[in-house]
Amino acid sequence: MNKRSFLFLTILFAAVMVIVSVEGISEAVEPTVTVEILVDRFNVDASLVFNLEKRGVERRDQAGLFYLYGMAGERFDPDRFESQWRPNYGRDIEFEEIAWQLGVPPVIFPDEVFQWRRPYHERDFNRKGRWPEETVKQGKDKYEYTYEDRPNDIKEKIRITRDKYEFAYESRHEEEKLTVDLKKMTYKYKYKNTRTNEKIECSGTVLPMTAENIRRYYLPQFIDEKPKKGIQLKFEWSFNQ
Repeated sequence: MNKRSFLFLTILFAAVMVIVSVEGISEAVEPTVTVEILVDRFNVDASLVFNLEKRGVERRDQAGLFYLYGMAGERFDPDRFESQWRPNYGRDIEFEEIAWQLGVPPVIFPDEVFQWRRPYHERDFNRKGRWPEETVKQGKDKYEYTYEDRPNDIKEKIRITRDKYEFAYESRHEEEKLTVDLKKMTYKYKYKNTRTNEKIECSGTVLPMTAENIRRYYLPQFIDEKPKKGIQLKFEWSFNQ
């Protein structure tokens, strides 16, 4: 092998190594989650973000928490979160179990940040004798939630077992259904709106709801200035100073 050929092979090898290194770095770099992004996307106060940071919850994990509570329509209480989850799981956040407890699909949809298309409603189990009525039953391997607003002809039901997640919503003009096979990790989704004539029917695969998958698939869309789908959630929180 002459010197020219050797030099060419050396340069080629170096170039390949640089490309591989750059690709590895690009995959390792995560999107930066700022306070402003969390405040804008999830309608939270900056004081909540700082409060959770003091408790050891990183902003990238806060985004996942705010998403789950916003999907469920549940008020987020930092003290309750601390007492409910930290003693059981240490410093790591078990997003799948939290989703289960909130009645939210405990999976990641890799193609988009999944959201309900039905109108948002905040959960309130203290409306004694008033509509809408809400009930929730939770066990070790079972979760059942019902929401009924008879004056407005609205019904919603969520049922979760270790094998399946089922969601069904029905009103005068809208129908929405989601079924997730938690064993096969597949889903089927249907939505119909008679006012707008919008019809959606799709199916596919899902992934476990882990912190790693939230960061990989959802964070880029949370911080995107022009997300493909509206991901700004109405989010209620309570904080006792």
